[in-house]
Amino acid sequence: MWVEMGPADWDIYVRLKNLLSSALLRTMLVQQREQAQKEVERLLGDARDRAVDLARARDEAEKAALENAKLYEKVEQLAIMDGLTNIYNHRYFQETLKTELNRLERYYQIPTETVSIIMIDVDFFKRYNDANGHPAGDAVLVEIGQILKEMTRKVDIVARYGGEEFILLVPSTPKSGAIVLAERIRKRVEEHPFEFGMNQPDGKLTISVGVATYEEDGRSPKNLIEMADKALYQAKATGKNKVCYINP
Repeated sequence: MWVEMGPADWDIYVRLKNLLSSALLRTMLVQQREQAQKEVERLLGDARDRAVDLARARDEAEKAALENAKLYEKVEQLAIMDGLTNIYNHRYFQETLKTELNRLERYYQIPTETVSIIMIDVDFFKRYNDANGHPAGDAVLVEIGQILKEMTRKVDIVARYGGEEFILLVPSTPKSGAIVLAERIRKRVEEHPFEFGMNQPDGKLTISVGVATYEEDGRSPKNLIEMADKALYQAKATGKNKVCYINP
């Protein structure tokens, strides 16, 4: 049924239509705004989650790098340290001696630039081990290593040469100074209250010591060590518990 509208009715119709269109448009805008807000919040949440994940990954990576660095340092230390006495090992001593002598070869014309080595052997050590057991012998080696560290400078190298032998590298020290240091060490060991030491010959545990110095006893690692070993053998062969060196 068709109803003819007058101008007033038509005006009302147009107004209602505009109102409905405006309401519908506002509703649509509100919905779109709400959807946009939700999308923004979702994106922000994703970004925060990614930021947290990245921070956690960064922290884990930094922690792993620190642990790897500590592990590498520990491995490096194990490679140059004696496992029993916690002093340097034979290999590290040899490498350091070679480096020091190479340095001296470049500056050999400077009189104060020299280096000495001190080789030490525990007297009657096999007898001590046989009588008291290897754990007691190990304890003696640990205590002597500690004594050597206490009586030397930071620049000195204290190493276990092998078995019951120790060796010291003392830079910028002529033979006279090395002999004084060796005698102080010998006396300190002689006076130290080692367990079962009273059962050793002369009622105490002692060491024999050989000293050699760069240039006057040799200029190569091999020659220096051989001369220190000869001096040590002389100390052992002439009564033990003494410091010896080879006269040039």
